[in-house]
Amino acid sequence: MAIQTVNIGGQVTVVNNSLRSVIGLSDNFTTTGSNSITNNANISTGSWQVLDQGSNTSLKYMFATNLDATSSCYIAINSAGTSSYSAYLGPGDVAIIPNNGTSVVLYAKATGSHNPIILQYLAVEA
Repeated sequence: MAIQTVNIGGQVTVVNNSLRSVIGLSDNFTTTGSNSITNNANISTGSWQVLDQGSNTSLKYMFATNLDATSSCYIAINSAGTSSYSAYLGPGDVAIIPNNGTSVVLYAKATGSHNPIILQYLAVEA
């Protein structure tokens, strides 16, 4: 089995009047498996749809970007069709969704006037 290493790095800076807040984002780990998938998915409005995960059912992280300029997207883990979701991405929003579970199924649903939207994502197994 091939070894897969994941490195996450970044910084978030918020300036509010004269108060500057900085937080670093950093993680580095080696997965127990080698499954990951990068995809651009067409997400329709109205109903939940299963995202292609390839062979990855033991999700550690999902990185997602809503590429649409006007409509939004919900992302859910193992809960399609309910009000429980992991992330809500407005137009142009990004998300890092951590998870620790097996037999994971990812779902997405768009909302807004533009149909379909494009959700760009990377899912990495634990």
